[in-house]
Amino acid sequence: MGKNGLLNRLQQRLLLHGDASLSGTTRQLAEIVGRAVRTREPGQHPATRTFQALRIHVNQELEELVADAAAGREPPRVPPAGWR
Repeated sequence: MGKNGLLNRLQQRLLLHGDASLSGTTRQLAEIVGRAVRTREPGQHPATRTFQALRIHVNQELEELVADAAAGREPPRVPPAGWR
């Protein structure tokens, strides 16, 4: 299913839950998203990618990367898995 189909299913679920989906907890929103979205990674909650996409959008992370690239700056380094 493409992005549009996924967005339509998610939108339908959010509308089905009405105001409760907007005023509830993160856990409630994750449950709603989880019923609309399937996961490709075993053991990963279905809402993980949706919340990641929301974070990227809210923090304007893609725009920041484009601006850094245009200015000739190196992208930030990602620490190795398990690093704390």
